[in-house]
Amino acid sequence: MPEFKHQVETLPLKQISEPFKTVHGWHIVEVLDRRDVDKTGSAMQNRAYRILFNRKFNEEASAWIQELRASAFVEMVEDDENAAN
Repeated sequence: MPEFKHQVETLPLKQISEPFKTVHGWHIVEVLDRRDVDKTGSAMQNRAYRILFNRKFNEEASAWIQELRASAFVEMVEDDENAAN
């Protein structure tokens, strides 16, 4: 919203704005700090990457465990003493 953006860009740090109205209602803004670069898009992209990576990792780990179970071979061998009893 242009009105909101204007308030955020022009308000000095650590000051509270006068109430102002936009199409979304009334607002009061306090600017605590400013960034030199907008990293919002980058942060969202990193989060999406982590979510996809974790999902794929879990799928691959489950497939690997199933493969290990399918290829496992256990042979039960009884020694002669236990077989006689």
